[in-house]
Amino acid sequence: MHKSRFAFLAAADLGIIATFLPWEKISVLGVVSDTNSGTEIVESVLGTKGVGWVSLLLFAIAAIICFAGKRALHISAGKKWTVMVMGLLTCIIGVHTYLDVTQKTVLNPQESGGITFESSAGIGIYFVIAAGLALVVMSLLLKNKTTA
Repeated sequence: MHKSRFAFLAAADLGIIATFLPWEKISVLGVVSDTNSGTEIVESVLGTKGVGWVSLLLFAIAAIICFAGKRALHISAGKKWTVMVMGLLTCIIGVHTYLDVTQKTVLNPQESGGITFESSAGIGIYFVIAAGLALVVMSLLLKNKTTA
């Protein structure tokens, strides 16, 4: 396999793996029951609970393109554009999800019966954004000497 194809495949594989990592962490702090006052519960939401399946599909398409054609040669310009579009779409999904997670409001404990909810981004969403950006940047920077 050509080095450039392997680089595209590595970025796509990182994105596929990131789908199964936590995309959001939800913390609940407060009186959860009579015996557990002041308890903090942290729940992780994986990428498979929503649009993560779309990003998985887009990264899978990019990975399959790496195996199409003569693997000893560079990826052709048309396939490179397809990989770049897949990376751009997954990056948009990642950034949109990140903004959605970080803009969730923290409830006032008086309004929620003494319980405070907080939401933060998980490691998976960062990997999705990084893998999508890597596909876009590599598509723009890597030059074809021959086509496949």
